[in-house]
Amino acid sequence: MSEKRGREAETPDDEYQWERQYERSWDTVQEDAAGRLVVGGACGEGSTEWKRRASARPSVFTPSRRGLLRHLVVVLDCSAAPALARDLPPSRLTVATLALQAFVAGFFAANPVASVALVAASHGTARTLARLTNGPRTILSALAEVEVADANADAEALAAGDSGAGAGAGRAFAVGGDFSIVAAVTEALGALDSVPSYGKKEALLVTGSIATKDGSDVGAVIRSAVDRRMLVSVVSLAGEMHVCKRLAEETSGGFAAALHAAHLAELLEAHFEPPELDDVGAAGPNGEERVPMEQVGFPRLAVGEAGMLLPEHRLTGEGFDCPRCKCRCGDVPSRCRVCGLRLMSAAHLARSYHHIFPAM
Repeated sequence: MSEKRGREAETPDDEYQWERQYERSWDTVQEDAAGRLVVGGACGEGSTEWKRRASARPSVFTPSRRGLLRHLVVVLDCSAAPALARDLPPSRLTVATLALQAFVAGFFAANPVASVALVAASHGTARTLARLTNGPRTILSALAEVEVADANADAEALAAGDSGAGAGAGRAFAVGGDFSIVAAVTEALGALDSVPSYGKKEALLVTGSIATKDGSDVGAVIRSAVDRRMLVSVVSLAGEMHVCKRLAEETSGGFAAALHAAHLAELLEAHFEPPELDDVGAAGPNGEERVPMEQVGFPRLAVGEAGMLLPEHRLTGEGFDCPRCKCRCGDVPSRCRVCGLRLMSAAHLARSYHHIFPAM
């Protein structure tokens, strides 16, 4: 009797009762062929999660050179198909809009000196809602406009194909119509016309349609994107579409289909890292590599001093003065409206350090 004092009634496996209240997680730890400790179960070797992480992790690290000055055009499919589809509640368009809002904030956090534009494709055409900008404020405002247009869209009118030609110039933006990949790529190319030759041109197409309705040759538009060196990546919410996958492959981009909202966020986050540079610079007279350089300025924050703020053309007592022409701008990073000098702060340059000097 004294031996059983302080012990609970023994189980058939000769264990204490309180031991059975805890999961023996250490029993699932195993050693793989390479000598690493792996945990069995949902994240163990052979599981879906383990395979996904293993495929994303390179077996041999190879140094690569990536562009710092990225110019990205986000193309959002705002046709009737994603607005009516309810497989991703409340709709594919709503899920894509919310995911892009989080993507824009994270993209500028990872690429503080990049530029982003927003293009909406609907009614067989495409419309630039926000031109290239160096901050998330304008892009988020344009996405809010898409969200309002989606909420105000009439489901019966969208299904009947009578939602108004909202993509025309001078008209309020409206959701509906057919998706045209030719119009979307052409508008993205036009938005990147002002990008210098040393800037990286990228386009991210988020589509929820399973078909495209075009009035011209799709192959000609793809060749134009290749000739103008625009990298196009496609994220689809409706499944794989051959023409989208072909566009991504021929422009050295990527194609992926989202399974659910969380998967869509992961696919968009994969574009935070800049793509590799195909050719960095031309060879010099002695065979050395010449990398194109761009002048940048570090503006001074002016507080309490009256100055003309462009392009609003109003006097303000707070802003950033360009070190070259003394013109005042409202925010950094940006480009001076008078002399064209790229303006940024030292903090923005420091946050881009991992792109300038990648780990070897």
